Amino acid sequence: MLDEFGIGKAAVVNVDSKAYMQIYLHAAKYPSTNIVGFLLGQQKPNGEIIVEDILAICHSYPTASLLEIGALTAEKIGNSSSRKVLGVYYANEVLSDYQVPNYVVQIASTVRAYVDFCIVCQIRNDLLSKKDNLFIQIMNSNNMKNKCKIVGGKSLEEINDVLDSLVYKGIQFKFADFEDHMNDNGVSDFRNPTIELD
Repeated sequence: MLDEFGIGKAAVVNVDSKAYMQIYLHAAKYPSTNIVGFLLGQQKPNGEIIVEDILAICHSYPTASLLEIGALTAEKIGNSSSRKVLGVYYANEVLSDYQVPNYVVQIASTVRAYVDFCIVCQIRNDLLSKKDNLFIQIMNSNNMKNKCKIVGGKSLEEINDVLDSLVYKGIQFKFADFEDHMNDNGVSDFRNPTIELD
């Protein structure tokens, strides 16, 4: 049975390790604000869902114009790499708030107008420092969680070692979302080409 986001409760969402690390850097840079970004990837002919990349949109309450420009940019990036917008990731401003905000539901509805489903990925800031759990959860409309698996050749331990090293070096402060890019006249590149995740 499908929920209002369009993902069956039994569906497993595969997230590439680089996309996972980019989401982490976005959350680590802005740990006490709302953050929003788009998930880019593919649904394979066998139904497998793979999130391969992200577009970090903002670190404040999202405005309609910022989301619209961000969505058009995400679509253009996706089209150039045979990926499409598969969903949205977000973090709430309050650490203990696990609800799916209305603006995320609206984004999901818009994404569903173009694809058959929308992945809604919640960042759990309270899990960012935990080493034995993923800090993201794939949500459905009943606040239930879908299975999420990190793919791309690295174990969770290896990913955490890379993230620890990046945060120790302060790399999260160099990570730019689309809002950063717009606020500083393009000095910060929202594509983050200088950040090495290996």
